[in-house]
Amino acid sequence: MSIASHKVDGHACKFPNAGTQAPCFILADNSNTDISLSDLEGKNILLNIIPSIHIAEWAQSLRDLNLLAGRNKHIHCLCLSADLPFAIEQFCQKEGLDYIHTASFFRDPVFTENYGLQINTGALKGMSAPAVICLNTEGTIIYSRKFPHDNLLHDDKLNGFREAIKALSLQPNVQAEFTV
Repeated sequence: MSIASHKVDGHACKFPNAGTQAPCFILADNSNTDISLSDLEGKNILLNIIPSIHIAEWAQSLRDLNLLAGRNKHIHCLCLSADLPFAIEQFCQKEGLDYIHTASFFRDPVFTENYGLQINTGALKGMSAPAVICLNTEGTIIYSRKFPHDNLLHDDKLNGFREAIKALSLQPNVQAEFTV
């Protein structure tokens, strides 16, 4: 699938910056059960937000993050996409991705809008622009980075994960390893 011609239109809400509270959400986890931001309270969270696991470079981001998550078990790594929960779970089982958690925003029509990541045109309409966002235990964003969804370089996403984990390592009682 070619995604070069799609535009991101996050005009309704701006992409959240460090120091702001994370917008609330209700997602469907891998068992199709609702999970909200308040359910994750008290955890250091790395959100890997992608358009779909069916796009090769974003599927690879789950594999890469799984390696980092295996070395950083005190960080809750949550991968979000528009894919249906059972499709995400099937992908993770097939790939042996045991250290990451997954969820879908297919039931939360304003998730991408609230996070300033909404794609409003083209074949990916309704999906999310890719991003990495880290939250501390109080739900405050401590790191955020949006990526181009039309020309992602693998090293850019890895560097985003490394920067995110470094930001989380500055939180109290968190030790982190940044290598893949």
